[in-house]
Amino acid sequence: MSINNVISSSCDLFRTGKFTDCCNLIQHTVDNCNLQKITANDEVEFIILRNNLLVCNSLRILPEISTVSTEYVGKMTEFINISQLYLYEKHIPLELRINFVCNALHWYWLKPTDIPDFCYNKILILVSESLHEVLHENGKSTVNFGSHVGNEQDILNSLECLANRFLSLEPILVVQCLEISQILLLIFLSRRSFTSLLVDFTMELIDKIKTITCAFKLKRPRHVANCFKLGLSKINDFLDTEHIKTTIISGHVSLCIRHILENQNQQALCILNKMEQYMNQNDELFCLMCYLKALVNFNLDELEMALCYLSQMVEYPMETFVKSRCYLLLGRTHSKIGNSDLAIQSFEELKGSIFNNIMTYYMSQHYEMNNMQFMQMVVLEQAIKGDFNEHNRYEELSNSFITKVLIILHPQPDLTKRQLLYLAAKKKYEHTNYKLSASTYLSLLELNEVDQYISDLVTMPPMFMLKHEAAIALIKAHKLEESFKLCQALVEEYEPGYGMWKSDSFWADELNSYSFNVVGTMLLAETGFNKNTDIVLEALNK
Repeated sequence: MSINNVISSSCDLFRTGKFTDCCNLIQHTVDNCNLQKITANDEVEFIILRNNLLVCNSLRILPEISTVSTEYVGKMTEFINISQLYLYEKHIPLELRINFVCNALHWYWLKPTDIPDFCYNKILILVSESLHEVLHENGKSTVNFGSHVGNEQDILNSLECLANRFLSLEPILVVQCLEISQILLLIFLSRRSFTSLLVDFTMELIDKIKTITCAFKLKRPRHVANCFKLGLSKINDFLDTEHIKTTIISGHVSLCIRHILENQNQQALCILNKMEQYMNQNDELFCLMCYLKALVNFNLDELEMALCYLSQMVEYPMETFVKSRCYLLLGRTHSKIGNSDLAIQSFEELKGSIFNNIMTYYMSQHYEMNNMQFMQMVVLEQAIKGDFNEHNRYEELSNSFITKVLIILHPQPDLTKRQLLYLAAKKKYEHTNYKLSASTYLSLLELNEVDQYISDLVTMPPMFMLKHEAAIALIKAHKLEESFKLCQALVEEYEPGYGMWKSDSFWADELNSYSFNVVGTMLLAETGFNKNTDIVLEALNK
């Protein structure tokens, strides 16, 4: 079978999602290709085959990359290598070389959260160099300022320069530049950095997009027709206007998310209203728009409107994470309106799921708001006695565009084991359940876990303050000796004359910044059972 026939047959398999069969067909051809007799034209087609094999293999393993991290890292390395290998090969069409870079950028965006970020700078350098190559091959002399202003700023400079020449560029290059900018904006949003760089650029592009789309329809480059690519949908096609539409929608979504993160909800609503013209109710992205509109209206206290959009979401099949956000927001909205039964019913849709901790948090908030202290204690106690490992398997979440962008708004995990224990200990103390509070504090102090990410729902105090709170709870629970030992351990870590903790804490600073101190608590505990007076005096002398 000729390379042309293989490409044609593999495209049919790829577009129907038969990735394994597609990989087998391409791999067999690549293994049996005689590279010594290859022509210049055949070389381009062979490179397309290599690209297609890598993209297809990546999509084949995509559902499992969260559990097999070595597979993800291996493919990321391949994407970077193939991009670097061909970037300056002038006999290969520029659109194909930029596609390699786009694929590398997309694969980086799909990185599971539990895999360390090992190639961010490499990716930025690659993108920067590829944009310089587009400018250079279109008659624009360039200077790479990345080492002076940072790769992020250099990329923006190149994109702005290209935007001024869009009408003279090949339409496919324009769309690729647009796509690069939008994936970068999503990456910057997820990293909470450099987001302002691409916002104005994105807004300008959205205004020009109709002109770009018309030009794209009139002039479709032949050699990219059968080149596979990663994108925001599962199957992406250069010649498909749906792909362009998805990229445009991504731009609107990114702008909306940035406004929400900065509490600019009215501006977010304006962006969403503009986005409607690209939506269709059978599209899965319509569900995302409904959620964003519901969230913005909730933030603006337009609660009936929020319920309206959430009710539309419920009619659609939803991925696990999207469903969790829908029911959490539905419960919070009903709670805010005063529909207690409907709020609890919505929250309980997530009971026993991997979102049990966050469900517990919002149910606890609901019961507290309605002065139902007993039920608040019950729901917290049930949660801390549950299987935390079962409720924190976030690696099972989908890598779809919708889930990925919602995780930017709601980083995972929603609530860690330490945060839930601390919340329970505090609430028990506030409701004068001192024995239960002390017990929960001790469970918290016994944890050896270090949280890589802590949500902002429950603020965790530094260890000094945590131990001090535990000591006070122990005193109130009449466990005076345990409280004394806890305070004594803190004091013993302090070395007079050094002004700091041995254990990398900041004991001296803490004493100055809080309205209580560990020595005072220690004295209070000591008076409860009248011993160790010498140790107390030594602590006071320090």
